[in-house]
Amino acid sequence: MKIYNSLDPMQQAYCFITLISAGLILIKLIAYLLKYRPINDFDSYFHFNDHPETQEPEGIISIKNLVNFMLVFGITGLGASFVLANRFIVLLFSIAAGFIILFLYHKLVRKKI
Repeated sequence: MKIYNSLDPMQQAYCFITLISAGLILIKLIAYLLKYRPINDFDSYFHFNDHPETQEPEGIISIKNLVNFMLVFGITGLGASFVLANRFIVLLFSIAAGFIILFLYHKLVRKKI
């Protein structure tokens, strides 16, 4: 808390955004690991096999989820670059990591693992 209070208001705002983004990343990761798929109608939340056509294929990340993950990851990198280092290099590393994730995604989908 001491570190947070010693920052100026702009850095405090970026720190807050970074914490929210990191929380969203953890939620997305946990949801993916539990193979949770958001379904439109309420009944399907309790019976996942009732409407298989509304679910994504198991083991394959959808493009929408990947874009969401990269967006949140980029926001986290932006917040971290302003809060922790005040350097542009941290943002570049987060963008590079996003491209690595995209590359690995295409490799996994092409091999159908």
